Amino acid sequence: MESVQELQRLLPDQEVPDFLSEHIEPSAGDEASVGYVTSNAAESNRGQRSAPRERNIVPPSDIARFARETLLAEGKPMKRGQLVRAILKRGLPLAGRDPSKNLGTILWRHRDQFINLEHLGYWPRDIALPGAYDPSKPPEER
Repeated sequence: MESVQELQRLLPDQEVPDFLSEHIEPSAGDEASVGYVTSNAAESNRGQRSAPRERNIVPPSDIARFARETLLAEGKPMKRGQLVRAILKRGLPLAGRDPSKNLGTILWRHRDQFINLEHLGYWPRDIALPGAYDPSKPPEER
């Protein structure tokens, strides 16, 4: 886990958003830590433990909310990789071997909130995008 100070060192030109302060938990050394938690509960078929998995300590629903805020701040749809980079740049760490897949899974599970526009990327499902997407039209007319 990374301490807040370590996160600020890694992101010197950016402030750690207030958003992260909601997800700070004390570590063994009484420093606040953010970022990831690990789980080594998964075992392989042979009974041996696999390497610990990194997991976000930020709940998926908050990551989805942060993704929405990022899309609206950028003002355009974004493909998964672009969205990951924008989210990381804004200071929210994403865990996993492939943060892009992690985010894609979160957005898919929140598909009532996001639409993946062909050739454009993800966009909030309830927000019109002139010339590209109108949420008031039936899906076959979009």
